[in-house]
Amino acid sequence: MTIQVGQNPFAAKDTMVVTVDEKQQVLSVAMLQVKFSDKMPVVLDVFAEEMPYKKNGNLLLVEQDTVVLRWGPEHAPYQDCTLANFRDTLDVTNKQMRFNCTFAHKKMGDMPARFEGAFIQ
Repeated sequence: MTIQVGQNPFAAKDTMVVTVDEKQQVLSVAMLQVKFSDKMPVVLDVFAEEMPYKKNGNLLLVEQDTVVLRWGPEHAPYQDCTLANFRDTLDVTNKQMRFNCTFAHKKMGDMPARFEGAFIQ
């Protein structure tokens, strides 16, 4: 996966798992052992859960004004840094994902972010 937060893109070697609940029309994304910068000294398990989607052929589209990330084994909400203007496109057939958002961090301010890569479904 390629991650870009701010100006510098880097390749991450995390595992991204997408779970789609067609009955409820929501999807969840788990980014396991992810870093949001190549300077980050630790890796995290981060979750964006139960986001409504629209289907357009083989694409699933997610648009949310705010996404509260959850992290760790307890899936605790991380309120200090939400995702604003979250726009996600999943190509289900090719298992590719691309999303754009803004990290809205209470202490560090807003940072535009882009994630692109493959997922496991």
